[in-house]
Amino acid sequence: MKKTRILGIAPYEGMRTLMVQLAEEMEGVEMTAYVGDMETGASIVRQHAQDGFDVILSRGGTAELIRGQTQLPVVEIDLSLYDLLRAMRLAEISNSSCALVGFPAITRNATYLCDVLNYRIELNTIHDEAEARTVLRRLAAQGCQMVLCDMITNSLAHEYGLPAMLIVSGGESVRSAIEHAVTINRSFYPLRRKAELMESVLFSGHERLLVMDGDGNILFQTDEDPGEPLISRCAEWVPSVLRDGCRKFFFASGGKQLHITGTAIQAGQQ
Repeated sequence: MKKTRILGIAPYEGMRTLMVQLAEEMEGVEMTAYVGDMETGASIVRQHAQDGFDVILSRGGTAELIRGQTQLPVVEIDLSLYDLLRAMRLAEISNSSCALVGFPAITRNATYLCDVLNYRIELNTIHDEAEARTVLRRLAAQGCQMVLCDMITNSLAHEYGLPAMLIVSGGESVRSAIEHAVTINRSFYPLRRKAELMESVLFSGHERLLVMDGDGNILFQTDEDPGEPLISRCAEWVPSVLRDGCRKFFFASGGKQLHITGTAIQAGQQ
């Protein structure tokens, strides 16, 4: 089986270096990693959409954002309880009034630690930059002396004059995420091979094929550019094909008469 090609999106350079180093120690893994947080990270993924990666590796809010912009599996690097405990103990030593600001994956584990160890740290869950700014503005007004946070909040905290401590993911968390990425790729590899085989068969056929959903959106095509007039007419015919199961049409284009067969097919619930 070929190596698992992973695209790593790290929030800071130290994690990018750690991703590459750990991947080099593991067999069957090829890691390409970049530094990019939130939209910058999502933009990097879009730039490499056609580069043949199998899995994407990222963290926190950036991982959440990337999931909505790619069909590839996205594995999130969790902050382990040990990662959080280490940061919280350092904050405790500083004797400063402290608040933790982070995405759900961070605050969920922090809640467990606070309950078990009776830590009194204000926990603030955010989902995007706008929420982070709202929370940081309030904490600054209340005189908070230290913010425990991820990379995006760390960058914003300085704008509000708040000292910030970045919660970093240790080597154990990154290694575990890489191993999870390899497992996912191995699970989907047979399905991907079968899909690639079927696609090759379709492209090698003599007929031009266009697959549309019920709204006329193109899902698959063997013709690189069918032409907008033909696409529009096929989209118009979709309702009658769905109603009757099979229809035949004729369409004049470029001085040629095209014979088109429309067939309704089922894929899952679609």
